[in-house]
Amino acid sequence: MTFENLPNSDCDGPVDWIKPPRTSGSFYPAGFSSSLGLQAAKYAQPALASGTITLDGGNLPAPGIMDNLTIYQNKVTITGTNEITLTVTPRTGAFNGHYLNPATNKKAPLSGVIYQKPASAGYGLFLGADQSGPLEITP
Repeated sequence: MTFENLPNSDCDGPVDWIKPPRTSGSFYPAGFSSSLGLQAAKYAQPALASGTITLDGGNLPAPGIMDNLTIYQNKVTITGTNEITLTVTPRTGAFNGHYLNPATNKKAPLSGVIYQKPASAGYGLFLGADQSGPLEITP
């Protein structure tokens, strides 16, 4: 991992998870190796008054989901047709809520942490059926 101050992140780089083979092991006796690129940024409380919230990827059908978002006195209001609800803890940037998945027509949870990079107002992640997707807040 590299800690730096760049336009898209304050910390980025690959993280490796290596489990060596062990014939006596109950789980994954052949072992495995996995590498994942990580990106992070220092948190700063959002000063956003209004903008859009976009969910993309995470098993959602293209083009994803986009609704209007307003943050006023620590209250989040989202208007649109996708039934997104979101609660943000301004002190930490943690968020949680749900969205209506258009593929299944069921509510699905979302959660994460907002940070100001790479998006100008906030960025987080939500979990799809078997993959995550980015959640972006833009002015």
